Amino acid sequence: MSTVISYGKSHVVFFRLGGDGVAPLAAAVDVDVFGERFISAYTKGDNREVVATDTMKNFVYATAADFEGGSPDEYVLFLGQRLLRTYPQMERIRVTAHEVPLDPAHHITPLGRTGHSPRPVGPRDESDVVFRLTRGDVSMSEADFERRADAIVATAGRSGIEGMRLLKTTGKLPVNVKFLLEGEEETGGEHIEQYVKTGPFRLRANAAVICDTEMFAPE
Repeated sequence: MSTVISYGKSHVVFFRLGGDGVAPLAAAVDVDVFGERFISAYTKGDNREVVATDTMKNFVYATAADFEGGSPDEYVLFLGQRLLRTYPQMERIRVTAHEVPLDPAHHITPLGRTGHSPRPVGPRDESDVVFRLTRGDVSMSEADFERRADAIVATAGRSGIEGMRLLKTTGKLPVNVKFLLEGEEETGGEHIEQYVKTGPFRLRANAAVICDTEMFAPE
């Protein structure tokens, strides 16, 4: 049995505000460090191969100030490369960034004073100085990095939107949905295996969602 050890810093939130004409960027960042070089911190109390977690936090703040991009995807690549170039004791790392939503607030532009009550108003304009942090769905990005000889390589990555909620109010679903229900899990599920092998055309799909299986991660 192999054991994976790691340490890191989670939920470091930064706000990069660039002034007039520069879109603000904010994110919550996690840094996870993997490897074997720091195992002596656990076995002997020797922390010489460990990068302090407060140092990681400050490093995130510093790189956010240097970062000129505009998305979590770009920032994750920027931070991962910078971390491994700066700290040679880090062997493998994972950097995750969740967007902190900064959507321009709206205000109503008055059309002028009239005898009407209430007075008519104009279009909703987007503010360039006031932003809302209330949106529930956020973009996220995650990437793994490791050293290979003298190079720093991104070995895995994923990105997407989390927390999205959609409501369709009219018409029908824009896709065909198939359900396959199986109730033999306590007896080995032999028949569903036979069914899948003999009727693959009935199960053909572009995507599949499987539930009631092993939990591969807490979230």
